[in-house]
Amino acid sequence: MRDARRLRSRGLLRRPVSCVCPLSDRAAAQPLSVEHWSHGWLAALTLAGLAAAVAGALSFGATAERHSGRYVPAHMQDGKLVGGQWVDP
Repeated sequence: MRDARRLRSRGLLRRPVSCVCPLSDRAAAQPLSVEHWSHGWLAALTLAGLAAAVAGALSFGATAERHSGRYVPAHMQDGKLVGGQWVDP
């Protein structure tokens, strides 16, 4: 890792790296570093993500297909594997 930094500081890797990732050598263009995130934005994005996850889980649960019968798990029948299925009463 140190060798790569030393080579990059000398400019040997600057050209290939800048072609692959143009924002790699700009110090101000690192949006994932801690100093670029205020606590307000981080809290708002975290709460929005949690709200989206809860809303998705609730909507999935509310619209899921309901079965009134019983579930018969996968089993062997006459030497063949029969998949699991719902059996109506």
